[in-house]
Amino acid sequence: MTFFPPRSRRYWLVSLFFLLLFVLVAGLYILRDNLLDARQFKRHAEIIAKDIWALNETGVLTYLQLVLTTSHCRELTVAIPGNDTFLHLHGPPLSGLSKLLYRSKLIWSRNISQDIVYRGEHIGTLYGEKYVRVAYPLFNLLIFFLFLLLTTLFVMQLSNNRKKLEKQVAERTRHLLTSERRFEDLVNLLPEMVLETDHDGIILYANQTASSRLLGENLVGQSFLNCITGDGQLVAGQLFRAALAGKRTGLREFNALDRSGRSIPVLVRAAPIFTDERVVGSLLVLVDITDQRKMKEQLSSDQKMKAIGLMAGGVAHDLNNILSGIISYPELLLMDIEEHSPMRRPLEAIHRSGLDAAEVVSDLLMAARGVPTDREIVAANQLISSYLDSVDFQQLQAKYPQVLVKTEFSHELRNISCSPIHLRKCLMNLIINGMEAIEGEGNVTIATANSALDALPPGTISDLAHGKYSRIIISDTGTGIAAEDLPRIFEPFYTRKAMGRSGTGLGLALVWNIM
Repeated sequence: MTFFPPRSRRYWLVSLFFLLLFVLVAGLYILRDNLLDARQFKRHAEIIAKDIWALNETGVLTYLQLVLTTSHCRELTVAIPGNDTFLHLHGPPLSGLSKLLYRSKLIWSRNISQDIVYRGEHIGTLYGEKYVRVAYPLFNLLIFFLFLLLTTLFVMQLSNNRKKLEKQVAERTRHLLTSERRFEDLVNLLPEMVLETDHDGIILYANQTASSRLLGENLVGQSFLNCITGDGQLVAGQLFRAALAGKRTGLREFNALDRSGRSIPVLVRAAPIFTDERVVGSLLVLVDITDQRKMKEQLSSDQKMKAIGLMAGGVAHDLNNILSGIISYPELLLMDIEEHSPMRRPLEAIHRSGLDAAEVVSDLLMAARGVPTDREIVAANQLISSYLDSVDFQQLQAKYPQVLVKTEFSHELRNISCSPIHLRKCLMNLIINGMEAIEGEGNVTIATANSALDALPPGTISDLAHGKYSRIIISDTGTGIAAEDLPRIFEPFYTRKAMGRSGTGLGLALVWNIM
């Protein structure tokens, strides 16, 4: 038994115990059966003693035939002095299951003898060969013991399983408490603010960062919307309901109230909390981006000032003074020169070059100082058509005769609020870039369409509000922009144009600044 584990060893010991108990009970049953057979034979001898004394063969025969049937005897013989076979009877042959058990040695025969005594005198002997049919009751007894064994093993298994389950429950409870403590410690160590709300938006849990930053110590029990300032509460409510509906909300920017009542910019992300596959609340993560916003603004300001501001501020004034002479003196000279004078064309070229240089200075100042905020309500389709009918565009088209400019206007396009002059400059710069990107024949397509913004696309301006917009899409069939150049296309003076191409590297920077 040492080769079995302790639990299996107990099962084997219990099984062995029941086996030994069955053998003991079976032995006692067989011994009892032998005693009962001897007692019955003694009784049979007493009953037939009187008929044997009277030599009443018919009476003895009738009784012994009854005994053959009821006592399952194979044969019975009565011997008297002088006649050993006074009477000899054979029982009916075995059949069916009894015959099969007899051949299998599960039913066997046993010889029994009993003296026949009448009035104290020995008058003969009763011999018998009896079938021992203890197989049937022993089989029932075996079934009973097997039932007891299985019941006992089942109870033992239940007891073992209960102990195992109790141990597992205790261990998992300990692990759960440890995990909860570890999770709470981890959440409290996060620099982000973590809130857990119910289905109505009432805060049920706040980590230490949130408790120390938002509203004060009584954060639990309040609606999380109380943490959001102004008009942002409406959008935050929509974000919360979208999270409960299982939609991906992404990161959204809001202004929240800190403990001192100041407004701080935060990024908020919401996710539903499920219990039994049912949404019971929401998990909110708020990231304070005050430092990031300051750094971004500072970095943007530094880059603009370093790349353009210093140069534009220090040079533009001197350039304007120089260009004023280059532009004004040719104008004065052209007023006095005849139409067919050989000096007229050189003066016109000088005047045109001065205007182009003045345009570059204007671009520098625009990139450095921004654009005016005066806006008008205009129809974008008409603005684009007006530019395509202008002399500037005709000159551009004459320069690139193999490039076809097509339009795909939406006839139900919404009006837009913009500065027409600056939007026209954006169109010009983008169309020029498209034409210059085409080698040989190609197309530049200008399309307009209505658009509704429900969620911010990746890479767009973060403060672009949701709502209805009009889109102007300018595309070309050129080679496109290399992936390594995309992050820098809006940098001032960054250009990949080949020698001989027009451009100063300010085109896309102006488009970005204007838009």
